Amino acid sequence: MSKKIKTLISVIVTIMLISGIAACGTKTGTNSQQSSQSQTAAETSESTNAEKIEISIALGGRPAAVDPDTWAEKKVEEKLNIDIVVNPVDITNSDQVNLMMASGEMPDAGWFLQSSKKLYSDGLTRTIKKDMIVKNAPDYAALLDKNPLGWKISRLGTTDEYMALTGYYPLLSEGVAYSSFYRLDWLEKLGIKPHGNLEQIDANGKIFITDEAFTQDEFVNIMKAFTQNDPDGNGKNDTIGMSGNVYKNYTWMPLAGMYGISLFSGLDGTASVEENGKASYSISSQAYKDFLKFAASLYKQGLIDKEFPTVDWNKWTEKLTNGKAGYFATTLLYLNDIYYKDRAPLSIIEANPAAKILIAPPEKGSGGKQGSMPYTFVPFNYSFFVNRQVDDNKLAKIIQLFNYCYFDKEARVYLKYGEEGTDFTWSGEPYKSFVVIKINDDERAKKGLSKFNSENILLIEDQVFSQGSMFSKVFDGYTSTKWKDMKYQPYRYDLFNATNINDMTKEKGGAINTIVDEFFLNSITGAVDIDAKWDEYIDNLNKAGLSGFVDELNKAPLFSDIMAGK
Repeated sequence: MSKKIKTLISVIVTIMLISGIAACGTKTGTNSQQSSQSQTAAETSESTNAEKIEISIALGGRPAAVDPDTWAEKKVEEKLNIDIVVNPVDITNSDQVNLMMASGEMPDAGWFLQSSKKLYSDGLTRTIKKDMIVKNAPDYAALLDKNPLGWKISRLGTTDEYMALTGYYPLLSEGVAYSSFYRLDWLEKLGIKPHGNLEQIDANGKIFITDEAFTQDEFVNIMKAFTQNDPDGNGKNDTIGMSGNVYKNYTWMPLAGMYGISLFSGLDGTASVEENGKASYSISSQAYKDFLKFAASLYKQGLIDKEFPTVDWNKWTEKLTNGKAGYFATTLLYLNDIYYKDRAPLSIIEANPAAKILIAPPEKGSGGKQGSMPYTFVPFNYSFFVNRQVDDNKLAKIIQLFNYCYFDKEARVYLKYGEEGTDFTWSGEPYKSFVVIKINDDERAKKGLSKFNSENILLIEDQVFSQGSMFSKVFDGYTSTKWKDMKYQPYRYDLFNATNINDMTKEKGGAINTIVDEFFLNSITGAVDIDAKWDEYIDNLNKAGLSGFVDELNKAPLFSDIMAGK
């Protein structure tokens, strides 16, 4: 049989921040339970279907496959007694996907970025009954049982039928995305002792993490000391307390957490807050006004780099690497020493041999609030569809394939990294340490690695496989109750488009965001008096349509109900 070559691509969002992540899936029970369940399904398949079933499939992931009939493809075919044809469409290229669908070339199943509702309403895909999922993908079903929102994402109305199998990527929603990084060597020189228990996470004693934050007042005093007290000891007045750039999340997010708010407009509700028992938006809240006044005070005192409104990503990285800033906000994902050696904090350590870094939770505000945003608010995204022409017999095989590739203990490693000893080695205890890759990307592509196990389903403990030794050490803290409880959660969220917010955003969202961004920068840099101009700012937002958004937002479900699967 002739096979098609599939172009593998990463379908994970955002962001430049995680462009190097390559990990795949977590289990819901123990490893042995999952392996046993998945293997049982596979063995049942082999024993009850003597004749191979051909399955055409479109997949997401990386690197791109070079040849058909790759090592990984053959392994899956042998295990499940199937014959796979990989569709070569680039699922991120809408023109390619639309042409494929219009020409009747849609594969039997695959990952697509299109709406599950649209593909189903267009007659291109079929539904999948819940009992079919439970029977043929027991590990996946157990995952959804523990995360009941997952059973609602692609459900057809109130039935027990689903328009797609939803992807799962919990790393981005489990903990805070942006936290606080300090020059620990500067703190030590100034006699400032961090709170909590410091844990060394690198091999050279340069990077430490603590589980207890500085307070708001302590933060301000530290910024003053970093700016005024020559912390680098060169006898010059050339240091700055706080770095900054044009990106709100990489400058202000942990500090905004002291006021319990997000800094984005989040018109769908992702930046909603509760005020007097009703939903509103953080960008028009009293807490936001208080935050702006605090940020403006830092700027006025010269405690933040005054060039921050015009500092882009490259310039920001350059400034941090030059070692003249004592504090910056960034993501724990940048502790990945496999992919991010050119970014802070690793670039600081590389360029400044005397430098040491302290990673601390977001600062605790004077009102007791503390936190930061996650990258995403729900762990479910992307959709795995089944062609409407597929009958129940082939559907069962497709679901078994899905469950095996993403949940079987051995498969989710070998399909991602290859053969142990030849293609990779474990840095420590197998399945509990990070993977050391031994072959290059071209060799990985030739074997079809990451093709059948991409990050569309990413089980959380498997993150340690690909994030390197430092991230592996902080991972438990990152997802622990203490850090998880610090993440900002919206009050109401229109996840299922139950209101008119989506259409309103297309029409009015741009104007609202422009007003917000202009007032944000003008307030912090002192171009406007916040108290004097606040009412005018709110009036401008309402004229642009924000009051209508508030009315719709209060029709959206509570975020707590969404996560409970209500």
